[in-house]
Amino acid sequence: MTAGVLTAGLVSFRRGNSQLGQKLMRARVVVQGATVALMVGTAVYYGQHPWNKKPDPSV
Repeated sequence: MTAGVLTAGLVSFRRGNSQLGQKLMRARVVVQGATVALMVGTAVYYGQHPWNKKPDPSV
């Protein structure tokens, strides 16, 4: 999603639509922040070292 917004923003700037390009760059920052938050949340949810956890024998 971040790459898509970034690409659209760069295309807008190249075509001369600087207002739309600026809005898309701001949207990119928001989407990028959400991506980082999702990555951190996933790391916290699964633990810092999920490969060190022993498998659940009941599964």
